[in-house]
Amino acid sequence: MSNKWDVELLSELEEVCRKIGFEPRTEDFDGKKVLVLEYEGEFACEDCNLTVDTLEENVKAISLLFTLKSALDEKQSREVAKLLPYLNKYLSFGAFTVMEEYGFFSFSASFVVRENEDKEIILNSVGTALALGLVTTGEALEITLPLINGEATAEELMNGDSVIYQF
Repeated sequence: MSNKWDVELLSELEEVCRKIGFEPRTEDFDGKKVLVLEYEGEFACEDCNLTVDTLEENVKAISLLFTLKSALDEKQSREVAKLLPYLNKYLSFGAFTVMEEYGFFSFSASFVVRENEDKEIILNSVGTALALGLVTTGEALEITLPLINGEATAEELMNGDSVIYQF
């Protein structure tokens, strides 16, 4: 269940995202507010869901879940799952996962904030995490699309050319 602080933060983030050209929307998932951002382009993830969760009084976890590709078949999911431990070792923020049973490949990351922190600092932190996630997912899609399209195997992609640098 989202509380007032969570809803206000998501509302401010939605406004900021609109100003920079996105068309975000807030959805309700089982009483929890989720800010959904969708993207377009060859190396763009399908969407990003931002959530705010209470860890303890006045302490929140802000989580970002980027769906890179959905509707993967069983073979595609298995191949992507083989490659992900290799890609994850290069990451300093977040991790890739594939949910083979649901056929989707994602990148997720979280960080902790305190409600009494300056709101501008929190918004900047979310912006930085979002930017880093977009770059990371774009690079991951560039690497994995040949795998997903059946043009390469995971083993072929595990080389010095298939790395992701986060900075």
